Amino acid sequence: MATHLFCCTTIQPTKFPNPEHEQTFTEFTKWALTTIGNLTGSTDPSEASVCIQLVRQVTNGPIESIRYFVASDKHGSFEEVSEDGIVEANFVKVNE
Repeated sequence: MATHLFCCTTIQPTKFPNPEHEQTFTEFTKWALTTIGNLTGSTDPSEASVCIQLVRQVTNGPIESIRYFVASDKHGSFEEVSEDGIVEANFVKVNE
């Protein structure tokens, strides 16, 4: 069964993105709202410049899932990567 990445169309960030990353965030949001199906790909996380962490949490309840996405080779597309891949690629979480 194919499903959308977001559970609703009114997704909002918990914080506004840093202006340096706003375009990437906007592209990710547009992509995620229109993408259905398998989101994994072959992009090596160590080759990505930005990783987006998507946390699913409903109304300040418990965290339901944490997923990671990097831009793929195709313009405006993203691929899901594992947490292990993110750790191996030495991504650093930026709390802005």
